[in-house]
Amino acid sequence: MIAGRYRKRLRPSIAAKVTAPLLGVKTATVVMQMTDHATSNVEVAAAMRDVEIRRRRAAYRASHRGTKEMDHLMGRFAEARLAAYESDALARFERLLALPDPTLQVWIFSGRGFDGIEFSDLIHDIRAFHGLSQPGSSPT
Repeated sequence: MIAGRYRKRLRPSIAAKVTAPLLGVKTATVVMQMTDHATSNVEVAAAMRDVEIRRRRAAYRASHRGTKEMDHLMGRFAEARLAAYESDALARFERLLALPDPTLQVWIFSGRGFDGIEFSDLIHDIRAFHGLSQPGSSPT
């Protein structure tokens, strides 16, 4: 059997057995080896996919808030900035999206009431992105 000859070369701790149909044979055992390097690459790729999925979900949620004004404000900001966000900044943006529209709308349009909270610099960024902050003014 062909698979038996190759199985001896593999370390059994990292060998995975897969049953696959071959020509003329109903099933045969095929052994695949995943090295530690390949495993870490798979984990990195999975983490990158996870962040990318979270970015797409956040962009969708930002564009579908419930009111056209907030859809426009949050959605355009998300489209422009989410690609550069790493996991921790993305998590903070996701927490911002969980807030109700009326609260966010007051903070973004008035520019008051959000100082000293977790999202103050993010609100300032959104206001600056849409040209709602005064030129030359700095976040307080």
